[in-house]
Amino acid sequence: MRELIRRLMHALRRDRFEADLAEELEFHRAMKERDFDQAGVEPREAAFAVRRGLGNVDLARERARDVWIAPWVR
Repeated sequence: MRELIRRLMHALRRDRFEADLAEELEFHRAMKERDFDQAGVEPREAAFAVRRGLGNVDLARERARDVWIAPWVR
């Protein structure tokens, strides 16, 4: 029964989880960009370096979702 409730809560709160994840990824992007800016890197180069440094954002989202709920539940 507890597992069923957990699955239901996840389904109902999925939008909030997604919004939190997007906010956190944006925070990390902005912090890295700020670090490059403080180091004197040009904005265009900094943006490119941030994207390269953070890696595949879609993959990061998938990994975060895997933590939220076990794959066999989906």
